[in-house]
Amino acid sequence: MVRLLLTAARPAKANFANEGGWTALYAAARTPNPDVVALLCDFGADANAAMRPKTEYDSDGEPYVDEPNPPTPLMCAADFSLSLETVRVLLSRGADFAAMDSMGRSAEDYARETLGRPAVKELCDVVELGFESARQALAHTEEWRLAGEGERIIELLAAVRAAGSWKRYVGAWRVQLLLLQRLSANDRAVPRTELMERLVDLPPPLVGKVASYWRTEREPPLLREASKFL
Repeated sequence: MVRLLLTAARPAKANFANEGGWTALYAAARTPNPDVVALLCDFGADANAAMRPKTEYDSDGEPYVDEPNPPTPLMCAADFSLSLETVRVLLSRGADFAAMDSMGRSAEDYARETLGRPAVKELCDVVELGFESARQALAHTEEWRLAGEGERIIELLAAVRAAGSWKRYVGAWRVQLLLLQRLSANDRAVPRTELMERLVDLPPPLVGKVASYWRTEREPPLLREASKFL
């Protein structure tokens, strides 16, 4: 349905935002559906869109700034912690893992806060927590979490932070491949597989070129059939 809306004769605007800055990407980031997140991003949705703070008033009529929580799609995905793949898709589309809200919390901090919630193994198990349906449960994710998903999201965000960027995190093996080639040329290392042996025998510029097209398990899988619409 999302694909049909984005490719209609009068297509929906993937980056349309309401007065508060809310876009469809925020809604998608709250669900365990990375394909929709990828579609929206690939059709122009901003992975770093920020919810606009608004002025509220307390009981004494004094104004204060109320920042939406969480303010970015990545923080939203981390706060719900329903899909590691959704977080990977957002990072691969340029989401800033280091962005912070007004309280100084990053996406990694949002994910850590989910660990105190009751855990369920599968989405269908939320009925055990008193919800009538999975749809109803998705509206109350602050009361539960998918077991293990938050931990994997934290691990991924920490690894990307340690690498310094998503590009460096994903491309770490390519750096190691070029290092292996340099060491092999000086007889200081020996490739363990026939494939690696053939790769290091290539001219250095060609090795980097081949490696640039090589996808690893760190990268989210290509969205099926998406390319024919782009």
